[in-house]
Amino acid sequence: MGQLFLIYNLDKIEYLDPHKFREARGIEQFGVGAGRTLTALALLLAEADMEGSEWFTSNPVVGRWAGDRIVLAGDEGKLMTSGCTLYEQCRYNALEVSEMVKCAMEDSDTITAAASSVYARDEEHPATIAAQANAQLRDLQGKLQQSELDREGIERMLNDARASAASATRSANRLSKRCDDLEEQLTEEQRLRMKAEELWRDSLKVPETKPWPMWIQVIVYLIIATLLSSMLSD
Repeated sequence: MGQLFLIYNLDKIEYLDPHKFREARGIEQFGVGAGRTLTALALLLAEADMEGSEWFTSNPVVGRWAGDRIVLAGDEGKLMTSGCTLYEQCRYNALEVSEMVKCAMEDSDTITAAASSVYARDEEHPATIAAQANAQLRDLQGKLQQSELDREGIERMLNDARASAASATRSANRLSKRCDDLEEQLTEEQRLRMKAEELWRDSLKVPETKPWPMWIQVIVYLIIATLLSSMLSD
């Protein structure tokens, strides 16, 4: 893929990223022709007291880097500062001004009109296509990571739902067993109640008595007659 570069201001600790201007970071891409990155660099290096244009003299972007030390920091560079390469300094410690310069470029009717024809041709440039493809790839990677996070979240929700369903099943089984026990207890109570009612009804029944034999009846009558006779004689 070749070495990648960022335009680094050593004095202000700021940098431009060609990717933000839809150009590849290879010096053979953004460093050739009238590309957006070189236009942005030209604005930053231009003297702010330019005559003939109020926009140039009033815009804070114009001349922001004038007189500063500028370097193309490569990702394979050997220059070190504060324990890391200049490229790493750009990525992690410096302030990126690409968006600010882009806004200034879009705000200038002169630059927009002058660059429109060149930018139109750049749409088919391999570097532009590559930059767009890289941007789309990063976007797809971000969406893929988000979908992975969403999938993990859905799996956690499913696992929680399964655990809840299993817990509910266990509770339902315990409840069913309890219902069976209560039904069995109720059946036993009903059986005992019926037995008690049957015993109570039996206790209310008058037992049937058989008549005494005739000879016993005769003896009883004689005894009664004798008792009555003795009582009358007295």
